[in-house]
Amino acid sequence: MSDSFELLVLGVGDAFSETYNHTSFVVMSGGFRLLIDAPEPLPKILREAGDSCGVRVTLDEIDDVVITHLHADHVSGFETYCYHKKYHQGRLGTAHTSPEVAEVLWDQRLRGAMGVTTDVATGKVSHNRPEDYYRLRVLDYGHENAIGPFQVSTRRAIHPIPTIGLVIRLGDVSLGYSCDTAYDPEHIAWLSGCDMILHETGEGLHASITRLAELPGEIRRKLWLVHYRDDHDTGRSPIQCLRQGCLYTVAKRPNGVAKVQCA
Repeated sequence: MSDSFELLVLGVGDAFSETYNHTSFVVMSGGFRLLIDAPEPLPKILREAGDSCGVRVTLDEIDDVVITHLHADHVSGFETYCYHKKYHQGRLGTAHTSPEVAEVLWDQRLRGAMGVTTDVATGKVSHNRPEDYYRLRVLDYGHENAIGPFQVSTRRAIHPIPTIGLVIRLGDVSLGYSCDTAYDPEHIAWLSGCDMILHETGEGLHASITRLAELPGEIRRKLWLVHYRDDHDTGRSPIQCLRQGCLYTVAKRPNGVAKVQCA
């Protein structure tokens, strides 16, 4: 049984951040690299994170992608991922997402940019299909889904559009991610068994820090804030804040972290 895996933090900001990259991560084990959401500018934020912690991960090295929902701050870089895999590496990437997102990903998000291409030399027009650019795998609710060495479970979050939270398990170690959601005790209970929990925060439709700070100590000790506003004082935060550009080792510890590596 594995006792750890790595979490590279690409961004921790909300959709309107001028300070941070949009919230996204890479989870890694045994050479497999799984991207959790894909904001733009994806190659740049991968490089910045690598420069910060000394562990570079390029688009070439990203294996699969999990798309939690279709808001731009979570999926705008997926087009770049697809183009890079197809035209730079000569292979198709693989996307994993919920049944609801899988149903509309191409028609409502990608077709306008990727559905038709014109050969600039010959003028020939090609009408493309999703399978010309990526393989799509549906993450079923109610059981674990294998992605590389990881087992991934999903649960619907409370958000204006279909959105999923994640539990990512390797052996007996697990990482939970609320994704974008209103404060939801049932969602938190689902995440509570994880060794490390990443929970979003924000205003309006998002979970407030005040409510999260009222959670029991055994959960709060494992909780790390993401998706926070630029004006959030991370030094005085009642809940510890995940740091952009850091590499965390997810393990069985009181706060789910065995080691942090960053500049």
